[in-house]
Parts: sequence; structure tokens; C-alpha cells
Amino acid sequence: MDPAEAERLLRASLDQAITNENFRVASAAAGALATLLRDVGRLREALDLTGQMADYTRRAGAGPWTQLADQIQRLQLLARMGQDQQVLDEVGGLLAQIDELPSPRAANEYVDPWNIRESILSVGSRSARALREWQQALDFNQVLLASKRSRGASAYELAYTAYNDAMPLIRLGRLDEAERLLTACQQAFEDNDDLDQLSNVFTARASVEGERGNLTGALAFEKTAIRYAYLRRDPDDVAVDHYNLANFLGKARTDPAAQRAHRLAAALIYQLTGMTQRLSNACTVLASELRAPGQQHLPATVPEVIAVAEQTEGVKLGELITALAPDPNDAAAALTQILDTAASMPTGQDAAIQKHLQQWEPVITSTVAAAGGDRDAATALEPALDQFAETQDWAALVAVLRRILAGERGEHLLDGLDPIDTAIAAQVLTRLTSPPTTPGQEPQ
Repeated sequence: MDPAEAERLLRASLDQAITNENFRVASAAAGALATLLRDVGRLREALDLTGQMADYTRRAGAGPWTQLADQIQRLQLLARMGQDQQVLDEVGGLLAQIDELPSPRAANEYVDPWNIRESILSVGSRSARALREWQQALDFNQVLLASKRSRGASAYELAYTAYNDAMPLIRLGRLDEAERLLTACQQAFEDNDDLDQLSNVFTARASVEGERGNLTGALAFEKTAIRYAYLRRDPDDVAVDHYNLANFLGKARTDPAAQRAHRLAAALIYQLTGMTQRLSNACTVLASELRAPGQQHLPATVPEVIAVAEQTEGVKLGELITALAPDPNDAAAALTQILDTAASMPTGQDAAIQKHLQQWEPVITSTVAAAGGDRDAATALEPALDQFAETQDWAALVAVLRRILAGERGEHLLDGLDPIDTAIAAQVLTRLTSPPTTPGQEPQ
């Protein structure tokens, strides 16, 4: 009801618990605060807090199952930020780790082992879907559903979990199976007044109709989805619906201004909440759209984007952007950066290069920040570069990135790199040599 007051109370509780050396309460308060920050889109702050929470949990003397709960919250945040490959890489190790843990709940455990196992499977399934590993996502989810059935989960909970099979089924071309699943899930969610999941169901049903070539049906379902999403105002879900609506409008070719507004709305939310990989995907698509003819009169400022996007029933983009960026100059600067990034992307890149650019986006962003003088970014970046430097595939690229960090600039740095390394290094150089301008400032 009042996130600002909730944050104040939680921070006061956390400070008092630390003062009293009551680390069990400190861990609980930090976890609740991280959840609150996540829900309002402050993902980086939430991620930092999970590291503190893990320390409090250890100092409280909690058992290994409870400590794993902190790791799961961290993985969930990384997934929200688009770091899905990192999540998937860690999930396998966590599943192997829990196989070695005792199943009975010890006195120093404050979680149920089945809950930890199911949470790991759930975040693994989500990241597999994000990486388009469709069969792996189905496999994770089937094990998860089996666990829920074995402990007698309700029909609603089973429907909630089964819904996650919809997109893999769609992408694998199993449209009739997907439609049957979604129809059953929609009924379960309507029976339980679950607005959030109803938004997701309508998004998925739009995808089914889109795959069938029924754009009228797809647009109708997606507009219903975004209306439900704004009732909850979860930034992740809202951004997905803006992005999908832009896709269907692009295919329909009936309203280019609305298509541009919804695409930029999605990118803005991704930028303001730190979802870097999803932002990279949006900029890649936007780069192609910017080069299409007749683009000069489409929305290109925050007020224009808001005005056009809010012509869709139920959309309250202005309120959401204000919540994420109270200073209008911050939102304007974010949009300028998005447009400049998209405009600077080279054309004609093949799918493999695009995939690697998306995967390297966090490193690209950190390198640009570090080269610009951000010491925290430089400190966080160094271990990643060390790891990549040990592999034959990336050693040459890392060497160039370190020369950039040392102050070198110029296209000569790209000499001798393969096409993928060239695209990544060129993206760093482009952002450094052509920085976005901020309203009220002259270009550097």
C-alpha cells in the first residue's frame, strides 16, 4: 500500500537488529527489504542486499537449507536482471548440492527442504525459458510439477506451475497443447481472482494466435494482457506486454506511432530497472526499426511515448516511469541513451553475433562505466575479465578491453579480432566515443 513507509520501517528494523546482534531478525528484515526493492524495480539495490542477508543468516547459525534460501533469492534477482546464463550455470550445482543434504529438518533450519528444491527448479525453468532452451525448461517444470503433486499441492498451485509450460510448447510448435493448457489455466486464475497470472495467460494466448497468423486475435489478447498488467504494475510484466504489443503492431502495420511508443516504453522500463539483457534485446530490435522508412515523425521523447502508449486502454505509463525515475531528466536521459545505442548498432549482423552481443551486454556496460571513471564498476569487472582471459575464445577480446580501460581509443584496436570480438569491442568504443547527451547539456 505504501512502499516508501514499508522501506523506512524495514530499514529501521534492520538497523536495530544489527545493533542488538540479533542476526536472525536482521536476515529476515534484509530479505523482506530486498523483496520490496525488487517489486518496485530497484533491482541492483536488492541484489546488493542479498549479499548482506546471506552474511546475517550465517552469523545467525542457520543450517545449510536456510542458507540456500538466500542463494535462491539472489538467483531470482539475477534472472530479473537478465543474467539467465549465470543463473542456469549455477542451478545445476545447487541441485547437486541439495542431493547431499539431509532431508529431515534440523533445529537450526527455518525453511522446508522441499521448498528449497522446488524454488531452485522454478528459477532454473524460468532462466531456461529466457535463454530459449525450451526442452530444458519443460524438463525442469515436469520435475517441479511431480514434486508438487507428491506433496498434495492444490489445483490452483498446479495450474500456476503448469502455466510455465505454455511458452515452450508454443515455441516447439505444439500450439493445440498450449491452447488447452492456457484455457485450463485461465479458468483456474479467474476462479482465484489472480490478476497477475491472468495478464500472463492473455499474453501467452496472444502468442498462440500470433503463431497461427491471426493478428487481430493476437492484438486483442495482448491489449487485455497489458490492461491486467497495469492493475498490478510489476515493471517486468508491464515491460513484456509493451514489448509484445509492439511486435504485433509491427506485424499488423496499422499504427507505427503506437508500435514505436510501446517499443520505447519497454526499453525505458528495462533501462530504469537495470534489466540489461532484455534492454539489449529491445535495442537490437529498435535498431532495425529505426532504419525503416518513415520514422522521423514517430514518438522520440518521453512525453510523446507516454501520450501515445496511454491511448491503449488501461496503460498508465507516466505513473510507472515517475515511480521508477522521479526526476524527469533521468527518464529523458535514459531514453536518449536507448535511441543513441540503437542508432549506433551496426547493420547486417548475423544471429550468432547478435546472440553474443546480448550475452556480453553486462560486460559491455560495465566496461563503458569503468572506462568512464566508475571505480565500483571497475572493481566488479576485473574478476569477470580474469575468467574470460583464461579461455582461448575470449583472450584476445579481453586484451583489447583492457587496453580500452587503460585509455586507448581508435579503430586500430579492432585489428586482428574475429567478427564476434570485433562487434563486442566496437560496441564499447561506440558508446565511449559517442556518449548520449543529457537534456540541458551540450554534447561532449
